[in-house]
Amino acid sequence: MAHIEDGDPGFRWVNPPDVPSRSYRCGYCGNQQSSSQGLMSRSQYSDDAADQVRLCSHCGGPTAFRATWGPDQQWPPVLAGKAVEHLPEDVADLYEEARTASTIGAYTAAGLALRKLLMHVAVNLGAKPGKGFIEYVDHLEANNHVPTGSRGWLDAIRQHGNEANHQIVRLDQGDAELLLSFAEQLLRNAYEFPARAAVLEARAAERAAALKPPDGAA
Repeated sequence: MAHIEDGDPGFRWVNPPDVPSRSYRCGYCGNQQSSSQGLMSRSQYSDDAADQVRLCSHCGGPTAFRATWGPDQQWPPVLAGKAVEHLPEDVADLYEEARTASTIGAYTAAGLALRKLLMHVAVNLGAKPGKGFIEYVDHLEANNHVPTGSRGWLDAIRQHGNEANHQIVRLDQGDAELLLSFAEQLLRNAYEFPARAAVLEARAAERAAALKPPDGAA
């Protein structure tokens, strides 16, 4: 699924027509907006709008709405879960894979990807490859990559993914949404918050250096 994190698709539409405003969240960049550019068709049986294509005012991505889909259905859909910054490439790819799987209704596949995500995060943060998933959870907890009291939701990611892999069970939307929220919290604690703290420390150091008198000054 196309996803434009920085809001720049590399193109612009030429003279798109104006249409009545419609509020929705863009499936490409994730921004909430009221689009007033795009295309609309009319039903031959009424004056109501039938199919629509709206252009995102932030990234330019086209979003389709069809009357037969229902009022809240769109393509591309909004990506499930929330974006997390400062992730290593393999971790980011797996998290995106799980979000995409959940978005299209592949909830069991999302659970399997999130379980694998635990392994990638633990190894990236110093655990040895080839260990069991319990040992990966132990490593994250013992090395303070997650806050106190996190064991329960870390085990939820591990256990639900294991059940989906080894038993005749399927995860549903509610399962996938909860597991994604747990994974999001893990990634923020392990990567995003430390990176933001480093930015804050760097800014403080810059301010301190600016206030320091030059060498030789009285």
